[in-house]
This record gives sequence, C-alpha cells and structure tokens, in this order.
Amino acid sequence: MSGHYSPGAQLKEEGLASELEVSRTPVRAALQRLIGDGLVIGHSNRGAFVAEWTTQDIGEIYELRSLLEGHAAALAAERRTLQQVAEMGELTDRMEDLYRHKPREYLAEIQNVNQRFHLLILDASGSPRLKTMARNLVDTPIIIGSFYFYADDDLERSVQHHRDLVHAIDAQNRELAKQIMSVHLGFSHQLFMQHRQQNNGEDPKKRAGDNS
Repeated sequence: MSGHYSPGAQLKEEGLASELEVSRTPVRAALQRLIGDGLVIGHSNRGAFVAEWTTQDIGEIYELRSLLEGHAAALAAERRTLQQVAEMGELTDRMEDLYRHKPREYLAEIQNVNQRFHLLILDASGSPRLKTMARNLVDTPIIIGSFYFYADDDLERSVQHHRDLVHAIDAQNRELAKQIMSVHLGFSHQLFMQHRQQNNGEDPKKRAGDNS
C-alpha cells in the first residue's frame, strides 16, 4: 500500500524473510493473505508478484462507490436512528483526535475509524442488499490504504466532510447527504491519482495503481 514494493515486482519468500528477520512460514502465510486481498498475484510455478491497478480499475471503484454510497447516504438521512447519528459523530471526533495528536500507528487507526464510519452509513441506510453490494468496495485493500499519503490538510478536509455528512443525515436532508458523499469520494479519488503520479513520475492516465 505504501509503495515500498513496485507493481509487478516478484516477492520471494526467502528474501522477504531475510528482510523482515522472520522465518519463511509467516511470510508464506502473509503472501497468501495478500493474494486473497488482491494486492498480490500468485502464479503457479512462478511465485508471487505485486498486483498492478490500472486507472480504469481505480476509477471504476470510486465511481461505483459514489453511486452506491451516495444512495446509501440519502437513505440514511431518511432512516437513521439518533443512536446511529451519535455514533457517526463519535467516530468523526475520534478521527480528528488521531490526526491532531498522532499517536503511534495513528494512520492505521484512522483507516479503521474511517471504514467503520462508512459502514455505519450503510447500516443506517436500512438496505441489506445495498450494504452487501457496497461493502466489497469499501473494503477494497488498495483503497483502504490511501490514508498513508494524506497530508494533515487532507485529513482535516476529510474529517470536515464527515462532519458535514453527519449534519445532513441528522437533518434528514436526503439530497445534501448524497451530494456531500459524492464530493467526499471524488476528493479521495483525486488525491489517490495525484499521489500515484507524483510517486511514479508517470502520467496517471496510464496507470493509477503503481504501488501496493
């Protein structure tokens, strides 16, 4: 996710075990987990390689998220409970506290809190079918890892989007909630693409997922 291993690079168990100073057994297990998450591709008799994500792959994920989660936010504005609204506010406060004070492993925790926030909106939509469809996109590992390259002002803007969403949902403003979610995910997509371009010195139209 952070770009330490380039796309298409072969990941050899022996080399990784030496680099990480562990035995090959946990490395082998980790590679299988990464293959399952779609971050690594396994080839019979060839080994494991860092997956490549094209601009089309990334764009499609964000577009589908915007459509599904925008609709979920609109439904949540109609169907939310006061307890769900309160929990959304608490998660937003927690996210802000993390980026301001930066405790150990704060980015990983911000990712976790952000994911819980988005899943809570899916819960509040009251549509199990919609939640099932959208959750696979929310849980996409390459997207979850995007917080690794957020600057402080990016995190602040993301937190503000969350606060705006909470206010719109609490006010039961269906259209506003949908629009804010669309802007929020559009902003995330733009940052993702900018980072990939700057990190690889390439035209992001050629490749969006050049790191894993």
